[in-house]
Amino acid sequence: MQGTPAPNEHETVGAYALGILDDAEATAFEAHLATCEWCAQQLDELAGMEPMMAALADLPGTGTPAVAESLTVKPSARLSEKLVDEVAERRASKRRRNFYLVGTAAALIIGGPFAAVATTGGGG
Repeated sequence: MQGTPAPNEHETVGAYALGILDDAEATAFEAHLATCEWCAQQLDELAGMEPMMAALADLPGTGTPAVAESLTVKPSARLSEKLVDEVAERRASKRRRNFYLVGTAAALIIGGPFAAVATTGGGG
C-alpha cells in the first residue's frame, strides 16, 4: 500500500466546506461531523470562505498576483501619523482612567473603615 494515505476526518473539513468532496467522502464526513464538536466549529468558521473565494475569482485578471495587487493598499504618511497619534491618545486615556480607578479604590479601602467608625459613633 504505497499510495497517498487517506486524509484524517479532521483534515477534510475544509474540502467539505468548499464542496469538493465526492458523494462517498461527503457522506463519511457528515457521519463524523455528527459526533465531532471540533469539526462542527471549524465548519462554522469556514462557512463564509466559499462566497469570498468566488468573489475573488470574479475579479479581473488571472492568477494571484493580480488579486494581490488589487488588494494591496499603502497608507499615506499623514494617515499613518494620524493613526499612531490616535492609538497613543487612546492608550494615554486608558492609563489615566486606570490611574483614577486605582486612586478611587485606594481611597475607599483606606477611608471606608474610618467612615464606618465615624457613622457608628466609634462605639465601644
